[in-house]
Amino acid sequence: MDITILQNGYVDGLFTDRELRDVNLFAHRRNDPKIQYGVRSQRVDEKRGDLEINDTGLQGEFCVSRYLEVPVIQESGLKGDGGVVDHWYKGYSLQVKTHDRLHRHPYLYYPTADDFKADITIQCAVIERGHVRMFGWLSRWMFEELIEMHDFGYGSNACVPVQLLSRMESLKSLSSKQP
Repeated sequence: MDITILQNGYVDGLFTDRELRDVNLFAHRRNDPKIQYGVRSQRVDEKRGDLEINDTGLQGEFCVSRYLEVPVIQESGLKGDGGVVDHWYKGYSLQVKTHDRLHRHPYLYYPTADDFKADITIQCAVIERGHVRMFGWLSRWMFEELIEMHDFGYGSNACVPVQLLSRMESLKSLSSKQP
């Protein structure tokens, strides 16, 4: 993967063909067992199926994995990855949120502040398949300080504009979490 740090502090990751095949394989591993049991995602998306949703999320997870040099967590059950931990970094639990496209005014958002369960969340967007942008990160307590409520057409969400996120490079200099 080719990683580029942009002037605004965002980080772009460009996947190789092999890495995209790995993402697709992982997406099938997460999605296919659910099909035989009739498990359907509870996410709101009228245009994409569960496999495409998994592929999008995994592109973000793989990009963060390469940038921070941490493994992608491969375990997943019928309820997905549990919605809490996508990676561990310096003792912190990380959750990666990935939009399926670059929005004009992107936000890091959860349905409620209580849905932010990891220590840190990283916001990404797939610019096009194989090109992911990492906007930045926030700790749970910073999210709670900065949230504003928005309704994107399917109910109110707790949101923070990506311009307020901490730069990815600052995550690398974060001290290890003390037990």
